[in-house]
Amino acid sequence: MPGGESGFGSQIRLASGLVISASSPDTFTPSENAYPPAERAVSVGIDVYNGSDQPYRLSKLSVTATVAGEEVKQVRDAARGYNGIVDADKDVPVEDSENFTLAFAVPPDDVRLTLKLYPHGSDGDTAVFTGAV
Repeated sequence: MPGGESGFGSQIRLASGLVISASSPDTFTPSENAYPPAERAVSVGIDVYNGSDQPYRLSKLSVTATVAGEEVKQVRDAARGYNGIVDADKDVPVEDSENFTLAFAVPPDDVRLTLKLYPHGSDGDTAVFTGAV
């Protein structure tokens, strides 16, 4: 898998010129209107900096999260401000960045979360962040 792996709170520079950072996860209790319903969730701030020589379309970005090898669901919780990537049809200009926050349902006990970001779908570079939540 081309790309890199690091802990949360760091950044990964990819061969494509993109630099992706992921904040340390924050644990929260989703609202009663969250989908899917979850007892516990974590939010992670993502920053995509475009250091390439052409605009980057956010809709190309694919994100998965796993705990113990099992994929966990992304949580949409408008009451808490977690709406996914709302500007997916936006181009990130060269030498500019885009920030957004994603939330994921996690088990009630402390676990290790792995977040994988695929800037060009399942092909090419991958940025992987891991850490305890």
